[in-house]
Amino acid sequence: MSGDTGTNNDVILVEAAPKVTNGTAGNDNFELRLNNAGTPDNSSDDVLELFDGTTVIDSRLADLVSSWTINGLAGNDTLLVNYGYSGGFFTNPVIFNGNNATSTAAGNDSLLITGGALGGRPVQGNRKLRAGLAAN
Repeated sequence: MSGDTGTNNDVILVEAAPKVTNGTAGNDNFELRLNNAGTPDNSSDDVLELFDGTTVIDSRLADLVSSWTINGLAGNDTLLVNYGYSGGFFTNPVIFNGNNATSTAAGNDSLLITGGALGGRPVQGNRKLRAGLAAN
Protein backbone atom coordinates (compact mmCIF):
# COMPACT_ATOMS: atom_id res chain seq x y z
CA MET A 1 0.00 0.00 0.00
CA SER A 2 1.37 3.32 -0.92
CA GLY A 3 1.26 6.07 1.69
CA ASP A 4 0.67 3.66 4.64
CA THR A 5 1.81 5.43 7.81
CA GLY A 6 1.13 2.63 10.29
CA THR A 7 -1.72 1.79 12.61
CA ASN A 8 -0.55 3.52 15.83
CA ASN A 9 0.13 0.18 17.49
CA ASP A 10 3.92 0.31 17.55
CA VAL A 11 5.65 -1.63 20.33
CA ILE A 12 8.90 -0.71 22.02
CA LEU A 13 10.70 -3.41 24.02
CA VAL A 14 12.86 -2.20 26.89
CA GLU A 15 15.05 -4.41 29.05
CA ALA A 16 15.67 -3.65 32.72
CA ALA A 17 19.18 -2.35 33.30
CA PRO A 18 21.38 -1.50 36.28
CA LYS A 19 21.44 2.13 37.39
CA VAL A 20 24.53 3.81 38.89
CA THR A 21 24.43 7.17 40.66
CA ASN A 22 27.55 9.01 41.84
CA GLY A 23 27.40 11.43 44.74
CA THR A 24 29.30 14.65 45.21
CA ALA A 25 32.52 15.64 46.97
CA GLY A 26 30.38 16.90 49.86
CA ASN A 27 28.10 15.16 52.36
CA ASP A 28 25.29 13.45 50.46
CA ASN A 29 22.01 12.52 52.15
CA PHE A 30 20.39 9.99 49.79
CA GLU A 31 16.97 8.39 50.13
CA LEU A 32 15.74 5.62 47.82
CA ARG A 33 12.03 4.82 47.94
CA LEU A 34 9.24 3.31 45.87
CA ASN A 35 6.34 5.57 44.90
CA ASN A 36 3.15 3.74 43.90
CA ALA A 37 2.11 6.76 41.77
CA GLY A 38 -1.29 6.84 43.48
CA THR A 39 -2.30 3.41 42.18
CA PRO A 40 -1.50 0.85 44.91
CA ASP A 41 -3.16 -1.99 42.97
CA ASN A 42 -1.10 -1.38 39.82
CA SER A 43 2.62 -2.04 40.20
CA SER A 44 3.35 -1.38 36.51
CA ASP A 45 3.58 2.37 37.17
CA ASP A 46 5.62 2.18 40.41
CA VAL A 47 8.60 4.53 40.36
CA LEU A 48 11.89 4.24 42.26
CA GLU A 49 12.84 7.72 43.40
CA LEU A 50 16.30 8.80 44.53
CA PHE A 51 16.58 11.97 46.58
CA ASP A 52 19.61 13.90 47.77
CA GLY A 53 18.21 15.88 50.67
CA THR A 54 14.78 17.08 49.55
CA THR A 55 15.61 17.12 45.83
CA VAL A 56 14.65 14.27 43.51
CA ILE A 57 17.83 13.57 41.54
CA ASP A 58 16.53 10.55 39.62
CA SER A 59 13.32 8.56 39.17
CA ARG A 60 12.68 5.50 37.03
CA LEU A 61 9.98 2.91 36.54
CA ALA A 62 10.87 0.20 39.06
CA ASP A 63 10.34 -2.55 36.47
CA LEU A 64 13.15 -1.05 34.37
CA VAL A 65 15.78 -1.05 37.16
CA SER A 66 17.59 -4.38 37.62
CA SER A 67 19.71 -2.92 40.47
CA TRP A 68 20.69 0.51 41.80
CA THR A 69 24.26 1.28 42.86
CA ILE A 70 24.89 4.49 44.77
CA ASN A 71 28.48 5.67 45.10
CA GLY A 72 28.76 8.27 47.84
CA LEU A 73 32.28 9.37 46.86
CA ALA A 74 33.87 11.88 49.25
CA GLY A 75 32.23 13.35 52.33
CA ASN A 76 30.15 11.73 55.07
CA ASP A 77 27.36 10.12 53.07
CA THR A 78 24.08 8.53 54.13
CA LEU A 79 21.68 6.29 52.22
CA LEU A 80 18.19 5.70 53.61
CA VAL A 81 16.42 2.77 51.94
CA ASN A 82 12.81 3.66 52.73
CA TYR A 83 10.48 0.65 52.55
CA GLY A 84 7.83 2.63 54.44
CA TYR A 85 6.90 4.99 51.60
CA SER A 86 3.72 4.56 49.49
CA GLY A 87 5.11 1.73 47.33
CA GLY A 88 6.35 -0.25 50.34
CA PHE A 89 8.97 -2.98 50.01
CA PHE A 90 10.80 -3.31 46.68
CA THR A 91 12.95 -6.21 45.51
CA ASN A 92 15.37 -4.25 43.31
CA PRO A 93 18.89 -4.87 44.67
CA VAL A 94 20.54 -1.79 46.20
CA ILE A 95 24.34 -1.42 46.48
CA PHE A 96 25.75 1.44 48.55
CA ASN A 97 29.43 2.32 48.28
CA GLY A 98 29.68 5.11 50.81
CA ASN A 99 33.31 6.07 50.32
CA ASN A 100 35.31 6.56 47.17
CA ALA A 101 36.55 3.05 46.36
CA THR A 102 39.97 4.39 45.33
CA SER A 103 40.44 6.45 48.50
CA THR A 104 42.19 5.21 51.63
CA ALA A 105 40.72 8.01 53.76
CA ALA A 106 38.23 6.83 56.36
CA GLY A 107 34.73 8.22 56.03
CA ASN A 108 31.74 8.29 58.27
CA ASP A 109 29.13 6.86 55.89
CA SER A 110 25.83 5.31 56.99
CA LEU A 111 23.24 2.96 55.53
CA LEU A 112 19.78 3.28 57.10
CA ILE A 113 16.81 1.02 56.42
CA THR A 114 13.28 1.80 57.50
CA GLY A 115 9.95 0.04 56.94
CA GLY A 116 9.62 -3.54 55.68
CA ALA A 117 11.56 -6.36 57.35
CA LEU A 118 15.15 -7.55 57.77
CA GLY A 119 15.67 -11.27 58.13
CA GLY A 120 11.93 -11.76 58.56
CA ARG A 121 11.77 -9.29 61.46
CA PRO A 122 9.91 -5.98 61.11
CA VAL A 123 12.04 -2.85 61.03
CA GLN A 124 10.87 -0.40 63.63
CA GLY A 125 12.53 2.98 63.29
CA ASN A 126 15.78 3.23 61.39
CA ARG A 127 18.41 0.49 61.28
CA LYS A 128 21.95 1.77 60.96
CA LEU A 129 24.52 -0.53 59.38
CA ARG A 130 28.28 -0.10 59.45
CA ALA A 131 30.79 -2.02 57.36
CA GLY A 132 31.12 -5.57 58.63
CA LEU A 133 28.19 -5.38 61.05
CA ALA A 134 24.89 -7.19 60.67
CA ALA A 135 21.55 -5.50 61.26
CA ASN A 136 19.82 -6.55 64.45
